[in-house]
Amino acid sequence: MIILRTDRSALDSDRARKLLAAIAARLSPAHAAVFASPVPSENGGTDWQADGRAMTPAECLDPETLDRLYRHAGSVLSDIRQVAQTEGGVIRSGCDALRSIPARDCLFVVDGRPVIAGWGQPGCGVPAWVDAHDAGLPPVRPRPVRRPPALVRTALTASVLGLALGSGLAARMPFAAACREARAAVAWQAHDPRVVSGCWRRMSNLVSAENDVLTKNDYRLWQICIGPDGRAGHLSLELAELGQCTGDVTAQFEGDEAVIRTAACHSAGWTYLPRVLRCRHRDEDQIACVIHVVVGEERLPPHYRQGHEGLLQRVKPAITP
Repeated sequence: MIILRTDRSALDSDRARKLLAAIAARLSPAHAAVFASPVPSENGGTDWQADGRAMTPAECLDPETLDRLYRHAGSVLSDIRQVAQTEGGVIRSGCDALRSIPARDCLFVVDGRPVIAGWGQPGCGVPAWVDAHDAGLPPVRPRPVRRPPALVRTALTASVLGLALGSGLAARMPFAAACREARAAVAWQAHDPRVVSGCWRRMSNLVSAENDVLTKNDYRLWQICIGPDGRAGHLSLELAELGQCTGDVTAQFEGDEAVIRTAACHSAGWTYLPRVLRCRHRDEDQIACVIHVVVGEERLPPHYRQGHEGLLQRVKPAITP
């Protein structure tokens, strides 16, 4: 356990504990772990604690890593906000407190994940990065392109001569997104396991008529979070009629495919059977998988076919300070 921050004012730690427990149950323990827990300190104030061993303040990160940290934390807050808007209960009443964050000394990397401390205190506003990364996507910042004088003269000459194609090509410059995509493709071709790190949410074949569940059940949530090394993580699952469960995940490359294995996921009265996903790269934020249930043919329902497709969308990039 690490103490990230100590405040002089006391906070209702019991109410905070109930809020984080509700987030863990409704979304996932990984969502709740992004928020430090307020614990009464010896001097009557509040210690903000988080599970972990290694801690790095956000102020110590380079700009690229800090942006990934903002994206990760922002996407978690976005998930919670969406639940708060559509459902009642503790999460709705506590959502504003989670977004009320001090301007400084409040955001950390703890064992590879973002952790927010000091949240929910009176007088704190909503930092700009929360809204800017609300959907887990970086804001679009057009950058002016400076061209050397020789290039400008060439473009002007081409325009005078009617060579519109030439001037159009001269104006084209590589963008950061294209560079990231190229790096992701190279990492996939090199079978670097870190390319599948982060959190991935299933986006297709979620209704019972199309999915791989052996009973008639829609998916409400299917999400895996894989550690920075790209080798192990956990599954968060919710089925419409059966409820929630969590299980372990492993990942490795076999040839040009990333093979993701989800262990059995147990809950009261039912078990979500193990799966094997064989996935291929689509772009930096999507992988296309073919899903097989790990079960003997004799246990499959009549006319059940193996090999369901599942498109996985990245929702939380890995944080590697």
